[in-house]
Amino acid sequence: MKVTFLGTSHGVPGADRYCTSLLLEAGGYYYILDGGAPVGDLLCRMGIGMEKIRAVFNTHAHGDHFLGLLSFIDLVNWYFGDTEMTVFVPREIQVQFIKDMSLVTENRPLSERITVKKFEVGTVYEDELISVTAERTDHLRGGDDFFSYAFTVTEKA
Repeated sequence: MKVTFLGTSHGVPGADRYCTSLLLEAGGYYYILDGGAPVGDLLCRMGIGMEKIRAVFNTHAHGDHFLGLLSFIDLVNWYFGDTEMTVFVPREIQVQFIKDMSLVTENRPLSERITVKKFEVGTVYEDELISVTAERTDHLRGGDDFFSYAFTVTEKA
């Protein structure tokens, strides 16, 4: 598995650092961990075929981990019609927010090619290449569903 750090900033982008985002590559497919800005732009500049992106995993809803994901989803929804992906978020309000965003920006429902799911602790995702599990962290706590998560990604042999 190849890991590329797209952004490593602590929340405020700098001239040489973008907000938090990782790109994982396994078996010719891609997976994104967190969507700090400008994740979509960086993928385009890298020549990543959007149709090769299978899933996105969001650790928490702070802007530096989530807001770049919104523009990326909007771009895939509008332009990259061959992309089918699942977006995993920790809060139900984020699921609805993403769906509402499509109505606001495109005046149409989010494409069926893009599935948005709330995840829980435990196994979040599994395909023939990787498995992803989530566990809560102490980064933030604030209410019944306002938590941060860490992901363990295991490449299958």
